Amino acid sequence: MRIKAVINENEEDYESGCIATSHVEGYLSSGGTLLWDLREGSEVFVSNTDKKIASTTSCTIARKSTPSANFSIISLAYAEDRQDEPQQEPIAINQLLESLDSDSTFKRRVAREQLVDAGVAIVEPVVELVSSESASYREKLGGYVALSNLVDSKDVDKTEIALKIEDAQLENIYSSINLQESTMKIYSTNFLHNLQDVRLLSYSLESLKEVDLDSVSREQINVIKSTFKALDQNDKDEYLRKLAEINSPQSAKVMEAIAKD
Repeated sequence: MRIKAVINENEEDYESGCIATSHVEGYLSSGGTLLWDLREGSEVFVSNTDKKIASTTSCTIARKSTPSANFSIISLAYAEDRQDEPQQEPIAINQLLESLDSDSTFKRRVAREQLVDAGVAIVEPVVELVSSESASYREKLGGYVALSNLVDSKDVDKTEIALKIEDAQLENIYSSINLQESTMKIYSTNFLHNLQDVRLLSYSLESLKEVDLDSVSREQINVIKSTFKALDQNDKDEYLRKLAEINSPQSAKVMEAIAKD
């Protein structure tokens, strides 16, 4: 509700917070008009019984038009009832996750955007989704796109994201990069690359010890290099020492990539 003081053909629009409810509640939705004086100089609303209603100086002017040169001492004020539009409830995260598997390209894109807008609250359910063997390609791709865009956001603390991911889940994302389709691989790699979670370096060391490992992928090397940069010098030296101890073609490949960077 607002209080409008009509000065000739011009209006001053006041927020209703400065007017006691008892002075106006009988007129709301009634179409009735309140006749108040707007006393020039004293800046007070006065009822037709000369009772002070409120000081205009305690009101917040919401909108003010240019007053007429002929300012009328007795002005008309009335209460205008406003029905606020109902606020739309935010869509639940589980509904957005379901929309990732929609046949509609538009719905899938909107769901990804709204997941990012929801912030770090999406991390646990989305990571659980992309780690699920039963999730569809669309669901996993949408999940990785959302995670990738979330970690790129300037409004989000990467450390807070990392804390919401369990060790086994993070290791699974890292190790599964090589098995992913090319588009999905881009987003999962970007997510880990920008997350720079130091746990990834431990996973890389363990995987490089596997004797049946054919090759460490370019994407995994990019993740390792990015995370390595986030370390302080002592931790960098320790990681390189452990790499050298593995002494395999794969560990040598990683060391070479780090040295070139």
